[in-house]
Amino acid sequence: MKDKLMKLQAICIGPSQIQSIRGHDVTTAYVKKEVHGPVRVLENGLEGDDVAVHLDAIYAVSDATYDRWRSQLCGDDWPRGRFAENLIIEGLDEANLAVGDRIEIGDQVVLSVAGPRLPCFKLCWRLGQPDSFIGDFALSGQSGVYLNVENTGIIQAGDDIRYIPATGNRTLILDIARAIFAGGASVAELERIKSLPGLSQIAGFALDGLIDAARDADRVQKNRWKGFRDLRVDRIVDETPDTKSVYLVAPNGPPLPGYHAGQFLSVDLGETGRRVWSLSDFQENPTHYRLTIRKGDGPGTAFMHETLRQGDALAVSAPLGRFVLDRGGFKPVLMLAAGIGVTPLLSMLKAHIGRGDHMPPVYFVYCARNGQDQALRAEVDAFKGLENVEIRHVFSQPTEADIAQGSFDLSGRVTADYIVDLIEGSHIMDGDLRIDMPPYEMDHFICGPKAFLTDMRAALEGMEANSHQINTESYGTETGAPVEPVLQEAEVTFVPNYVTTTWDAGLNPTLLELAEAAGLSPENACRIGLCQTCRCRLTEGDVIYDTPPSSPPEEGEVLLCCARPASERLVLELPVVED
Repeated sequence: MKDKLMKLQAICIGPSQIQSIRGHDVTTAYVKKEVHGPVRVLENGLEGDDVAVHLDAIYAVSDATYDRWRSQLCGDDWPRGRFAENLIIEGLDEANLAVGDRIEIGDQVVLSVAGPRLPCFKLCWRLGQPDSFIGDFALSGQSGVYLNVENTGIIQAGDDIRYIPATGNRTLILDIARAIFAGGASVAELERIKSLPGLSQIAGFALDGLIDAARDADRVQKNRWKGFRDLRVDRIVDETPDTKSVYLVAPNGPPLPGYHAGQFLSVDLGETGRRVWSLSDFQENPTHYRLTIRKGDGPGTAFMHETLRQGDALAVSAPLGRFVLDRGGFKPVLMLAAGIGVTPLLSMLKAHIGRGDHMPPVYFVYCARNGQDQALRAEVDAFKGLENVEIRHVFSQPTEADIAQGSFDLSGRVTADYIVDLIEGSHIMDGDLRIDMPPYEMDHFICGPKAFLTDMRAALEGMEANSHQINTESYGTETGAPVEPVLQEAEVTFVPNYVTTTWDAGLNPTLLELAEAAGLSPENACRIGLCQTCRCRLTEGDVIYDTPPSSPPEEGEVLLCCARPASERLVLELPVVED
């Protein structure tokens, strides 16, 4: 494409306006219309144009982008502006564009390549496609490019365009899209991309989250042990009349490994059997593990409350569990806790706030019978008043003291209307730009009794929250009773490649992520269980899904992108990809 003259085929602009998308009013500048005649290019973009979800000045596509997707999706003619683009450039070779490349339009305007288009649900809305289309579009090499303004001036359709590639080591925008959407990039590579001068701000936003998630993965692997290890009870603290916190430390051997917020420990109580309890605290580099346990009717909690003493040894697993916070996310988070269900969610709250300045908003609702039943209330309230943090307390049976002290925000039970009011106006900030985040775009975590989970899930789905982003964990009559066998690792073989690798519950990869880490490249697109692209045969063993796929595979088949082992050995038959 070097020294090749291209041509500006069309210019599109549009204002921010409210659109009804999936039942929610969303402020967006996605709808663009072609304009004719001269248009002024300002420092922040085209005169008369708005950007509602990013700060990148200009978005351009090639004429080939229209040809590709019009042919693949519908075959009909589309009016210009269909992709929310500002410029349509004839001859733009997107696959060879790199950050810092220059595009000179006419005699005045100079633009520079900032990064790839990062599509969202609004693209799927506009094109009438399922969310699985996002990955296909982003990795296609025909998704468009964000541009910075280096020199302002006047442009109009028909102007000649000169392309000047950046010098030195060039980073292709398609490689950036792969790092963000396909996964597998190292922390060092993500940080290198993040440091590129002139990089798109929305790409930097996504990279921040990926770096957080990758660092978490490294942190939980260090010092991790297999099986059970004796930890010493450092202290026991009464939290409420029927709730205690047990602090565990490593008396010898390597330090404690990190863990994903929301995970639990499996505790071997000898003749009493094994029980699991959530870690109720969070530290980046833990000096202790804390279990906060409410006494129930069973022998497990009776032992922890009545028999266990300071200085005793407990045989525990390394942290386990799939109900975890992904600190790589950039969406607002809603956490709904009932009773002792606060324990994993408090860990998540601390981990989320620990992300620092680029932390998305978090809404935390703590439901209890009354103030006397609230364990760890002071730790929750310590975050009140922080920017982007909303804390609410709901009491089903407040005492006279609770009423006199005004220690709760709602008397009764949480309803859908209460949640709607709480998250009204939910958004994230990209620099000075506000990006609306309706319930469909948020991440949701619920922990409590099964009835609470059922009610809250129904409330969220009634608000058209994305079911794949509703994460739940329940507890039974005896708090700490294992809901399912605790699988710490599994041997997984992928054929016909005959690659055998080990799945580790602490790292908790999906089977797709495990295959990719082993150097394989199974076909995939959406990575959330919608598109069925990663379907393969299961010839030995069992799997489990964190969230049941919307379209379950046939018997004997597995969706790699959202499945994890449920048996100690798996054999998976990957499809042979034809050249």
